[in-house]
Amino acid sequence: SILIPAYNEEKTIEETIKSVINLNYPKDKKEIIVIDDGSKDKTSKIVKGMIQRYGNEKISLLNQKNQGKAAAMNYGLKITKGEFFACLDADSTVQKNALRN
Repeated sequence: SILIPAYNEEKTIEETIKSVINLNYPKDKKEIIVIDDGSKDKTSKIVKGMIQRYGNEKISLLNQKNQGKAAAMNYGLKITKGEFFACLDADSTVQKNALRN
């Protein structure tokens, strides 16, 4: 499970999610959970569009009122299904073999 807490990340969230989608890791074991922490921009709208475009990926969007990164992480952890989890800032990207390494 890869958790991505986000607050007002409309400029970067798409590239972040794309980098996670492109990870060299089995699709059936990869779960992407974006937690929108009360963004006032188009972060949620962009994520919803990606969920529609990449329907074969396990991408979830959770929304909460702004409570900070720790609260967003805890919210995301409540629904994770993976054996392991990682956190990625919404303005970051990962290299293709990050999880395998």
